[in-house]
Amino acid sequence: MRESSSQVRGYTGGGVPWPFMAILMPFFGVPSVSGDGLPLVYRGNSGYPIVLPPDAIPAEEFAAEELASHLEQMSGVRLPVVRAPKTLPRRAILLGNSPYLRELGIGLNTADLGKEGYALRTVGHRLVIAGGRPRGTLYGVYALLEDYLGCRWYAPDTTFVPKRATIRLPRLNVVRQPGFEYREPWMYSGYIYSTWWSKHFVPEYVARTRNSGGLLHTHVHPIDDRHGGDFRIPHRGHNLSELVPAKEYATTHPEYFALHDGKRITEGDLELCLSYPDVVRIAADTMRRWMREAPEADLFFIGQSDTSNYCQCQQCVAAYRKHSTNPNGDPWGGLGWGGLAGRNLEFANEVATRLEKEFPHNRIGLFAYGATRNPPVNIQAHRNLVVWYCPIERCACHPLDRGPINHDFYNFAGGITTWLHIARQVYLYDYCHGNALGLPTDLLTLASTVRAAKALGVSGVEVDSIIDIQAGFGFCRYWLWTQLLRNPDFNAEKGLLEFLSAYYGAAAPHLEAFIRLASDPRRYDPLPDKMADIWTEKGSPARQQLVEGCHLGYRRLTREAIEEGYALFEKARKATVNDPKFRSHVEAVSMVIQYVMIEQLPADDPRLESQAASLFRMVEALAMPSVQGVPLAKYRQSIEDRIGGTKG
Repeated sequence: MRESSSQVRGYTGGGVPWPFMAILMPFFGVPSVSGDGLPLVYRGNSGYPIVLPPDAIPAEEFAAEELASHLEQMSGVRLPVVRAPKTLPRRAILLGNSPYLRELGIGLNTADLGKEGYALRTVGHRLVIAGGRPRGTLYGVYALLEDYLGCRWYAPDTTFVPKRATIRLPRLNVVRQPGFEYREPWMYSGYIYSTWWSKHFVPEYVARTRNSGGLLHTHVHPIDDRHGGDFRIPHRGHNLSELVPAKEYATTHPEYFALHDGKRITEGDLELCLSYPDVVRIAADTMRRWMREAPEADLFFIGQSDTSNYCQCQQCVAAYRKHSTNPNGDPWGGLGWGGLAGRNLEFANEVATRLEKEFPHNRIGLFAYGATRNPPVNIQAHRNLVVWYCPIERCACHPLDRGPINHDFYNFAGGITTWLHIARQVYLYDYCHGNALGLPTDLLTLASTVRAAKALGVSGVEVDSIIDIQAGFGFCRYWLWTQLLRNPDFNAEKGLLEFLSAYYGAAAPHLEAFIRLASDPRRYDPLPDKMADIWTEKGSPARQQLVEGCHLGYRRLTREAIEEGYALFEKARKATVNDPKFRSHVEAVSMVIQYVMIEQLPADDPRLESQAASLFRMVEALAMPSVQGVPLAKYRQSIEDRIGGTKG
């Protein structure tokens, strides 16, 4: 039970530890350990130092600072941080793989916990928090603070730390690892989208939410060793033009590049002719150099281009036919029925085989995306390959394994299962598809999607992507993803209500009602015929289920639903009128209904000018260079052309 709360805005931890002599000071009134648990602080006093191992790494030192600082915020008592005292204190919090663990009879092999697993254990008067390196012990501290002491880190400006004069832990004997070894709820930043997160980056917040995804490091801000580092994937993404650079080979060896529509493609995000032995050799040599340059990397990558310029030479088409479940499905040998996936997998197998002697444990990822998403036949993946399954076509208003689009038309769950018969590991490259206008059609399905992925055997998840995290439901979506990817059994229903209350205050019930409205297919017009025709014929049995119950991302709210949503946001504003922080959060999320109103209501609706003016004020305040993916100046002009201007 939380006794009281405090919101710590922008807190970053730190502080100067107490001197070593503090552990020798007598502390009176601290009860002995009983069945009630371990009293870290009792009525404003503590006899517990935080003990670091002699070889503590930066992330473990930061873990000690975070623990000391949060306990001080809770109780007013600052526990001293000491490194490797000569004798084991009678009472102590032991961090990391301390030599004292053997003295206590704890046979914990932290290497077995991987880079992020941890153990929480009480032994007599001592608490052990130990994990794998580099992030395990740090994540163990956060687990203790969050799961057992009630701390929360919802957003950089919204933190919950309970106040209590006595901090008592239950007896613990816990060993845990994250639900997925790779977790990347990508907080997108850059290009035509907002750079707000780059400029307001808070490494402590990223560490506390236990997001170790490498895209943050690459595109936003380095996750340094102090904050645990990241899951490193050098040269990730669509990188064939890096593996075999056209600038080096296009002139002398155009045959290395894809023959498409009668010509070799040697510019841009190119494809290769994977049938040339020299292409395999050059790609393997490039990958070998990358591996030597990044010995600590977690994964490397061979990524097809983000185009459809696949090679159409005779040798490649023959390979497509060999691996396709429908070799006559198109002129190019059933390319999308597993043919191209099989040819890409052959190529990756050959590269991995050339490298396995020098790098027997280095893994290489490759996409199952677009034309390569469907699994091939007549091939197995090299043991070091990781398939990244990318269901970009899916509908987010249903979980990954359910609904007309996800289950009946594409059967994504079946695709993952088949790929796992081909490869030892499959990651899910999911897509953060709410509605095109920002409606939160995905928030109520996140938990079921994560649990389906876990049950299917997926071992890593990337979410592409949380754009403009400071607007709409961005931080809510990010927080729920981080909780679920760490613990697929997380109670997302309860967590959603908890976040809304913490982040929006008295507006929470109105925003919850809006999320439920936006997630209800009955509150939308039917799916347009031009979309439904892609999957069904008019009059077919599946037509009604699709057009009335699925794909909310391509449907429009009814006029009645828009009016109800507008009323809910007006109530949310009124509920927070006296709290500037909550009101600013409500104004940012109100952009969701403003997008819908401006696009869908008649141009002469008297509310549109003031709603547009409010929207643009928030766009400016949140440093958004674009709106809905459209550059700001162009978007503003389109709105002014439609409604005739804006006013405050």
